[in-house]
Amino acid sequence: MDLASQVRRAEAELEGTRLVFETGLLAKQAGGAVTVTHGETVVLVTATMADSPREGIDFFPLTCDFEERMYAAGKIPGGFFKREGRPGERAILTSRLIDRPLRPLFPKGMRNDVQIVATVLSTDQEHDPGVAAVNGASCALLISGIPWDGPVGAARVGLIEGQLVVNPTMRVLGEKSQLDLVVAATESAIVMVEAGATEVPEAQILQAIDLAHAEIKKLIGAQRQLAAAVPTVAGWRLAGLPTAFGRQEVARLLASCDRRRTFGRRDFAGLGLLTRLGLRAGEVAALELPDIDWRRGEVVIRGKGRRQERLPLPVDVGEAIVGWLRKGRPHCECTKVFTRVRAPHRGLTSGGVSAIVRAACARAGLPEVNAHRLRHTAATEMLRAGAGLAEVGQVLRHASLLTTSIYAKVDRTALRSLAQPWPGSAS
Repeated sequence: MDLASQVRRAEAELEGTRLVFETGLLAKQAGGAVTVTHGETVVLVTATMADSPREGIDFFPLTCDFEERMYAAGKIPGGFFKREGRPGERAILTSRLIDRPLRPLFPKGMRNDVQIVATVLSTDQEHDPGVAAVNGASCALLISGIPWDGPVGAARVGLIEGQLVVNPTMRVLGEKSQLDLVVAATESAIVMVEAGATEVPEAQILQAIDLAHAEIKKLIGAQRQLAAAVPTVAGWRLAGLPTAFGRQEVARLLASCDRRRTFGRRDFAGLGLLTRLGLRAGEVAALELPDIDWRRGEVVIRGKGRRQERLPLPVDVGEAIVGWLRKGRPHCECTKVFTRVRAPHRGLTSGGVSAIVRAACARAGLPEVNAHRLRHTAATEMLRAGAGLAEVGQVLRHASLLTTSIYAKVDRTALRSLAQPWPGSAS
């Protein structure tokens, strides 16, 4: 097949300059790959996502890299050092410029690793590759099938001799412009503004933002035009099937703790909180003695976002904590429930709680997992007992039901009721 026939192309006119999006020739193994050409500046942007979510994290792992190479300017490193160095300050700032408008538009609760890499293939020293990289990243995401509430566009505005100019050359911007404004936006709203100015009136700044937004709509139109010409396959899942221990494995995990010893009593109590209440490792580590209301049988959990919520304390977990407090926990000034057994008697960290889980897995002959796996275990056990997703979300203290919805995949009884009969089958 002719390579030229595989290339899809779209372009936008920006006040006399042309910005061209192309895909289909380079980086075909990436989820989405787009080259953006502005003048003689060419930037290749790729977007790729992991098939399954990363376990044990409570943030979205998005990585944006802006790669500058000397060959883009027609230079080859010489002298003693003949290799490229680490990213410079400009490359780091441009990576952040790409990250800021994209990150808020990903689905809440997404934990799949996403990597966006912008590589400058050539530069004419006139047209800014950073703005091209932001537009290319948006377009690459749009054609990749990665779930994302875009597209976005980016434009730079300068104020030259009293006139607002969209995407001025880098030389003119540095020598003559009173304003250096970068705007990123969707079709309906401004997402990010970054600016430096020399005594520019506020009204003129607002005018520049409006001008940039109008030009950004042209860029977004070109991105949509390219995406319409490229078939996409959404290979993303909100999360893979949550992997959890079964009841027998949990029993083996708890039985591995020798409660005749101080370490065993502490580990047994900590594992009980993880497997029964689905606490995060950091929440177990943050638990303090006044947080347990023994009369009411409740425990105060300090979760993400400094939220504090009360949960019922199961009897067996409460008894395990009492065993640790009475016959194991060292007398010290620390108010944390779980402390080091040996001096210095400091409170455990989230890493210390995760180490307890790994050690218990090793003793029980189970695959080594982190503490978050036991959170999945608590959720799936509640589903098996007949709890609904809303109840699971309340116990796990999810801010959104969308986060809890990953457990719908393991609620097989409910899923069977939705299954359609196979065509031609008797039932």
